[in-house]
Amino acid sequence: MYVEYRSLSAPQLAALDRRTTFLLLPVSSTEQHGPHLPVGTDAIIGRTILEDLAAFEAPENATLLCLPPLTYDRSAEHMSFPGTVTLRPATFLSVLEDLLSSVAAHGFRYVIFLNTHGGNTGMLTGLPQVWKRQFGLKIFDLEAPQPWSDYNTVPGLTHIQPELEIHAGEKETSILLSRCPELVEMDKARNVPVRLPPWYTCWSSDDFSPLGIWGNAADAKPETGALLREYYAKTLHETLLEIINCAADIGNETADLELEGLQ
Repeated sequence: MYVEYRSLSAPQLAALDRRTTFLLLPVSSTEQHGPHLPVGTDAIIGRTILEDLAAFEAPENATLLCLPPLTYDRSAEHMSFPGTVTLRPATFLSVLEDLLSSVAAHGFRYVIFLNTHGGNTGMLTGLPQVWKRQFGLKIFDLEAPQPWSDYNTVPGLTHIQPELEIHAGEKETSILLSRCPELVEMDKARNVPVRLPPWYTCWSSDDFSPLGIWGNAADAKPETGALLREYYAKTLHETLLEIINCAADIGNETADLELEGLQ
């Protein structure tokens, strides 16, 4: 469905029609995921999603280019555990803005974030309005799962409680069991139910869990991971096509109003 950005030469990139070229930027993290999962879990999940998306046919009316992934981010909330690598918010912001500035300088118009770390969501959804004015880019955000996701209505996934599956729980563990089981130590997986108060925004991962698990990792199964991957690939593919089909026009529509005397 997509082409690797770094597989193309400078002349090949220059020849692409900017009106129909979309840049996909995977953003994840390098941080603790409990005693049973690798610190690259979010990046592995992002790569897995890309592999699953590759099974879909490329859109006929556009070119989708996948930029090299950004696997360091703002992960200060996990610094109580070994292995976490975090960037200061100002550093992460500067990296993102330098990337956006670079692609804008080469005439690209559309950037789509593919984010697999919840700690990035605030910045990736809160600043595109600023970046649109700063760089002249239309920026879209895909989260895995999407905030409006109803994955727990899928047969085989109805037992999952999304409000308890916050970090390194059944969902993430299952995906890795289906993709790279040799990296998962299930004998160390535990059920750690955590309900995070929505008003407690200065939390650290060890505030509620001495293991760094927020969820039911003990119930993870590769079959659950396969269902989640299928759901993610299908819904993200649908959203990508929606973005591609409406990107040129969205934001340009104006309501049919009588404006005389109001301007």
